Amino acid sequence: MSTIHQGSITLSFSDDIKLPDGAGQQSSKDLARTAKARRNSGSVGQITGQTLKDNVSRISVPGLDLDELIQLAASADAMNQVISELETLANTFRQGNLMLDSQVHLMLARVIRYVRAGEKDDPQLPGLFTDLVKYFSNARKTTPTAATSAPTG
Repeated sequence: MSTIHQGSITLSFSDDIKLPDGAGQQSSKDLARTAKARRNSGSVGQITGQTLKDNVSRISVPGLDLDELIQLAASADAMNQVISELETLANTFRQGNLMLDSQVHLMLARVIRYVRAGEKDDPQLPGLFTDLVKYFSNARKTTPTAATSAPTG
């Protein structure tokens, strides 16, 4: 099995899949110069390559390595399957993230109610929860930081 790493994720995939050199590092200009393949080129490539091999006495394409065509097409087909499975996993994580974010939001809503209620007796209380107050205000979204979240004084 081959592996590829991205951040905290390690993906294992079949050795039949050969990632081209530079995959994942192409600029948008490089990708724009890449031939635009139609859907199912892998399947069609495998079938066509095998048909050419089986009928070599009737038709041949000079300079075309049939084994390479079949191998690259099979790799493209296998990569399509991996992409489909990754999209399914990404969707699962997106849904899970939405569900967890919802639970956190509801818990934070409880906290802000208590902070606002306690503000009557302790006007400095919201200052301890600046990120929470900003979160529930109409202010532009900001990324919480340890410095803004830490109590002062």
